[in-house]
Amino acid sequence: MENQSGSGGKTTEGELVVTDAETISGHGAKAVDGFPADSVRWALDEGGIEPDLVISGINDGQNVGPLVDISGTVGAARMAVQMGVPAIASSQGLGDPADFPSGVEATMAWLDENLRSGRRRRARNRSDRQHQHPHLFHR
Repeated sequence: MENQSGSGGKTTEGELVVTDAETISGHGAKAVDGFPADSVRWALDEGGIEPDLVISGINDGQNVGPLVDISGTVGAARMAVQMGVPAIASSQGLGDPADFPSGVEATMAWLDENLRSGRRRRARNRSDRQHQHPHLFHR
């Protein structure tokens, strides 16, 4: 399998080749021979995975400006959203070597902060709506 950086939201026509694999940290995984968006499509359609959120990345290099549309990381996140699952794409600056642990830490901190912020905002909105319409219950 080869690096699919710069593949955007491309997908493979026909059946995907999926094999058992292992992550660097020793966890069982699946390797999808295709584009990043193929991996998400396979996971959601055929892999039996029902996530609350898809985090795509972290790739080495920034996905900003005109690079967003050619980013395989962003393409994978967009595939998840097209399939009805919220998603974020995470990228980082270039480094030698790439500091992926710091990228993961930053992504998780951002996610934690935004989830907490979203919960507070939803709670305020729910309170306002329940005050205006006590017969309605919003989640």
